[in-house]
Amino acid sequence: INYNLANRPPNPAELFSDGLHHSAARIELGDLRFDPELSNRFSLTYAIKNSKIHLVFDTFYNSIDKYMYLRPVDILQSNRGAFPVWEYQQTNATFFGADISLNYNISESFSLLNKTAFIKGYDNTTDLPLIDIPAFSTLNSVTYTNNGWCNFSVSLKSEWVFEQNEF
Repeated sequence: INYNLANRPPNPAELFSDGLHHSAARIELGDLRFDPELSNRFSLTYAIKNSKIHLVFDTFYNSIDKYMYLRPVDILQSNRGAFPVWEYQQTNATFFGADISLNYNISESFSLLNKTAFIKGYDNTTDLPLIDIPAFSTLNSVTYTNNGWCNFSVSLKSEWVFEQNEF
């Protein structure tokens, strides 16, 4: 079980952005009135390890006061074309999620691996989901290893990333 208290001052982009971001092809607007973020994070990790199984389950809950993030707000028409307008904003936010990693040794040569990640983030002020939160994802693999044959190893992997459809 772990508790973290952290704070973060605004970075220069969050404060001083005021125009076209050439590599992103969008207008970004900062805000000089931003206050530092304050984060309270609780996490719980559970692990099991023996000769057959290695399991790590990690879950967390994070409450951030004055969370700073970039959000699309408008479209600007100019003589150079249309550009989306993104604005740095501050809100109170809540994040929670879990990561699971399971490695199961079927035999000396075969093993299974699963890595799963889940995260949600919400704007407490508007009671809406936050933008740019990764979707649920899971990765599975089956691996064959033969150390007696030049350390030969081959894996078959599948990765499934769900659609992020909350924002």
